[in-house]
Amino acid sequence: MQKILDRTQESLAHAFASLAQSAKRQQRLYLVTIGSLMLIVVVFALVLAVLAADKQLDYRRAFAAQNATDISLLLHREESFLRRAEFTLDFYGETQNVLRVPENVEQSVLLSGIARGTVERVTAQFDVLVGDATRKAWGPAFGAKLWRLYEAAQSTLMTQQAFELRQRSMLLGLNEDYAAILPSLAQAQTGAADAPTPPLQPAVVSTLRETLEHELETQTGKRVPGKGERLWLGPYLDPLQGVPVISAVAAHYIGDTPATLITMSIPVDALAAYLARPTSEGTLLLLTVDRRVIVSSPPVDGQTAKRLQDVLAHSSPGAYRYTRDGMILSEPLMPGFGTLVGYISWRALIAALGWELAALA
Repeated sequence: MQKILDRTQESLAHAFASLAQSAKRQQRLYLVTIGSLMLIVVVFALVLAVLAADKQLDYRRAFAAQNATDISLLLHREESFLRRAEFTLDFYGETQNVLRVPENVEQSVLLSGIARGTVERVTAQFDVLVGDATRKAWGPAFGAKLWRLYEAAQSTLMTQQAFELRQRSMLLGLNEDYAAILPSLAQAQTGAADAPTPPLQPAVVSTLRETLEHELETQTGKRVPGKGERLWLGPYLDPLQGVPVISAVAAHYIGDTPATLITMSIPVDALAAYLARPTSEGTLLLLTVDRRVIVSSPPVDGQTAKRLQDVLAHSSPGAYRYTRDGMILSEPLMPGFGTLVGYISWRALIAALGWELAALA
């Protein structure tokens, strides 16, 4: 009887041990299964997050490429305008069919050195300035020289309006104190600040010329563009309105002698309108050829700008550069101008992907 009880107890002990081992195996299996499922979910979430980030970056690249195209088209129109203005100065400088400017314009220039012309066809005005010494030096040729300047300014303003360029241009004498400002300072300029403009004086011609020659020499090493050459300057402070601008500059030559500077200036604030971003995250910057910041949206501090400049010095255009702070994309603009740069930090990228990451959670 005792032996039967012992065998029964032993059988029960083996059975319970077997059940315990089976329970442990089942527990381990459940844990492995749950762990595997969690790993699959995590990997799937990471894959979706990477795909979403890649889609976001492609979206931003497309925006940057479109911005670069729009800015390049604007710059090409500016340079085409300069070429057309050179031809206009050639024509009115060589024509023998010389007439007279309106009597009120001639008298105003004789008395004060300043007059305002009107192009009724496009409902626009322009300012003509001639310094006292130049008026005297012109002598008997005053009427003819004033007519050539007036007609060149009138025709150039019509070309400017036809090109739908709303910025301000100038015809500025290099060896004589004269200038034509298109359109007139009395007219509002697209993108310009609303700061009050001081009354024009003929003395401003020399200030304008000295400013442009200084910028040319500082940025290019020469005081006048070569024949047929078009250069971009800036950003620098416009003496006329006291706002930062960039300028396309060319020179009209009489023979081999540079006679007139032709400029078209774009307020820096107006360029910011071309820096469209798909969301509020990230930064877009316009840089010059030597990687100076023209404008950024939103503004960046000096330290961030310096970091981007250092990275771009060793980067190829058209591809993302990954750094510990974020991602940088550069899109080249027209030759001789500069680069459009897109930058987004890792934190900003995660914020841009917030709704997708929240959906995954």
